[in-house]
Amino acid sequence: MPDLRLADLKRHVKEDDGVLPNGRADRVMARAWPEFLRGLSDAAWPVTVNGDRVDVRAWTVEDLPAGNALILKVAVTSEVGINVFPGWGLDSIWFDFDIRQMREQKHADALDAFVCLLATSTEREVRLSYEGSDDIVFARFSPRDSSWRWQATT
Repeated sequence: MPDLRLADLKRHVKEDDGVLPNGRADRVMARAWPEFLRGLSDAAWPVTVNGDRVDVRAWTVEDLPAGNALILKVAVTSEVGINVFPGWGLDSIWFDFDIRQMREQKHADALDAFVCLLATSTEREVRLSYEGSDDIVFARFSPRDSSWRWQATT
């Protein structure tokens, strides 16, 4: 399992920034969404929509409506939730997380496991950026060598 160090994450995103970091895997293939959803189910992370638990294992791309209405909330720990946004377009898989929930290394480990699953299921690099500044990428996770690369953002 790759290692996302909490200290590295907190060095790049401060709690007082008031933003939720975004993540994404771009140019995903049509099969990537079902594989990603199966992976969420296999990980046994509770997934909810509007507060109701859903089983995403059998979902197809057609089950993911267009528009910003659908937000999948993935509880990777009891303290850490990740929001996935299928409505932002199916050619990429977008998510965000709240840095304030990252209190212990186990929380960063859970985010790391989520990012690894996304990268593996899509066979795409996952990029982390600042909310509202998606062109400013502060970290990249490569599925080729399961590694994190931190970017200078100054």
